[in-house]
Amino acid sequence: MNDLKTDRPQPDRRDGPGSLSFTTVPPAATAPNKTTASGRAVTAIATTSRQRPLRELLRPLHPPLKRVKWLVVGTIVAGWAKFFLPLVVPWATGRIIDRVLDSSAGLNPTQQNQELWWIAGVLVLAMLGIGVASYYRHTLVMRTIAVVQHDLRRRLFHHIQRLSMAFFQRHQSGALGARVASDINYAGSLFDRGIVQYAMDLVFFVGASAILLALNWQLTLVAYGVLALNGWAIWRYVPRIRVQQKAVQESQSSITGKASEIFAGITMVKAHAGERESGQEFMERSALMRDLQVGNAHFQGVFQGYSFALLTASTAVVLWVGAWLIINQPGDPARGIPPALTKGDLVAFLLYLGSINGTIQRMIEGIVALQDGMAALDRIADMLEVLPSPPEHPEPIEPPISGQIAFVDVTFGYGEKPVLRDFSYTFAAGRTYALVGTSGSGKSTLCQLMLRFYDPGAGSILVDGHDLKRIRQQWYRSHVAVVLQDPVMFSTSVRDNIDFATENATQAQVEAAARAAQAHDFILALPQGYNTRLGERGVNLSGGQRQRVAIARALMRDPRLLILDEATAALDTVTERAIQDVVDRLRSTRTVVIIAHRLSTIRNVDEILVMDHGRLVEHGSYADLMAKEGHFARLAANQLATGEE
Repeated sequence: MNDLKTDRPQPDRRDGPGSLSFTTVPPAATAPNKTTASGRAVTAIATTSRQRPLRELLRPLHPPLKRVKWLVVGTIVAGWAKFFLPLVVPWATGRIIDRVLDSSAGLNPTQQNQELWWIAGVLVLAMLGIGVASYYRHTLVMRTIAVVQHDLRRRLFHHIQRLSMAFFQRHQSGALGARVASDINYAGSLFDRGIVQYAMDLVFFVGASAILLALNWQLTLVAYGVLALNGWAIWRYVPRIRVQQKAVQESQSSITGKASEIFAGITMVKAHAGERESGQEFMERSALMRDLQVGNAHFQGVFQGYSFALLTASTAVVLWVGAWLIINQPGDPARGIPPALTKGDLVAFLLYLGSINGTIQRMIEGIVALQDGMAALDRIADMLEVLPSPPEHPEPIEPPISGQIAFVDVTFGYGEKPVLRDFSYTFAAGRTYALVGTSGSGKSTLCQLMLRFYDPGAGSILVDGHDLKRIRQQWYRSHVAVVLQDPVMFSTSVRDNIDFATENATQAQVEAAARAAQAHDFILALPQGYNTRLGERGVNLSGGQRQRVAIARALMRDPRLLILDEATAALDTVTERAIQDVVDRLRSTRTVVIIAHRLSTIRNVDEILVMDHGRLVEHGSYADLMAKEGHFARLAANQLATGEE
């Protein structure tokens, strides 16, 4: 199933298994499907066919903007000063031409010099004001952008973390990282180049237009008659530019995700001499993005070329009409009829018009640049509309948790086909259990339901008598810990890895957990002991060392339920025995559930559950199950025959 959004907007955006998709490719933005040299079909990634209205797009910006509204006001006021103060120059130019340089003004040399020095003083004050306004315009807007981006980044990151495991299984981590990083940066530019810039430009446009009307209404009508044609271009091209910019951003996320995936698996890539194939996959995605960018550049070029040509045309037409008015309507001083236009007024008008054209040009360029921000906000809105799954109960409870979990007639599947069927069993608090069975029998699925990564399709799960759906997820998971076959290590210190998600942990507590996991001695032997920074995914530790750090991290939480998901399957016998000793010492202190591959490692557990095709077919102690000569005995015999014991 394609995990990119269906054509129609979905009323329920909960990210349950197989339900989320982000984009379709509308005809205007579709790049042709490409069959690459490797034989793979690569299709352009674009946006949903539904164009969100501007008000809906800007909704994610409302909360942060409310918190910095006075910074926004200060930025806009400083921007107005920065834009309006330079209008003193056209005024001074026209005044100098008509009153100082034109002899018909009737000023003597002394008066001309006085006028000139007065104008110079006004210009100096204006320039000082421009410097101060420019400083505050820049610093206030950058401060505001930083606050807005931080708020959006925090909100988006927190939201993504709350989405379901099904969501993360369908989306590359690198692509999600691009949403948190590059999309937020693009959205920040929307604030500077959009909200603030347009608030300043529009007021400047209105003010400068009033000045033009006061100078000469005929020339103003001529100039704006030409400029009005830009409105058609904006209406015609801008929505399509936004669609294409979103397609480019989706493609960029795809590239980031693929690169992250390849680099994370670089050991396998090198071991299999797969640089050529992985490089080919990356280049195919990069080539698709190149094609989208080239097509988008052509489209933007047409829009900007048309718009800027109209700006030049407006100046040329005004110059011609203004010269015609000066020549053909000079006025009659003797009869008290003023000229239709003076030379100074024409020069001042052209300078004012140049300022307005500069503003319009900046707005046109901004419209193109803003589509990155609009597309990013569209992508952020896509993400924020995805509802967390499983959902939190509207009135969650926080009961005491001892570790008892009861499955009552539970049926569950990731798609239409059930993985668990009518499963019922009660895991008593403080006992140790093992889940065994062939691949696909439902062992890991059972543990994911224990963690409430998913809700059952039918039946219920009770924790100490309370429906798991009613318990606050954060509260419940704070009493649960899991150790995976390939444990996750963060590129921080050993201590930070052990006390992850444990508040106010002391060094003594960290060391106690490490001793319990038999990790203390090898940690002290590291270059900086507990402060040694681990490489990405803990590459500077052996497999057994990573497992013991992971167990220490689990014990730091003092969990009531500890899940070991084939935690020793990939380890050597000596290391596996050491970790088994750790697990054995945990018996009777908490509920322990072990997913086991090698059956010889679970001889000491209290109860073994044998799974087959999603059903519980046997359960009992190791000795009892071997005596029954049923499913478990056959699994043990097969392992013994193949030398896996």
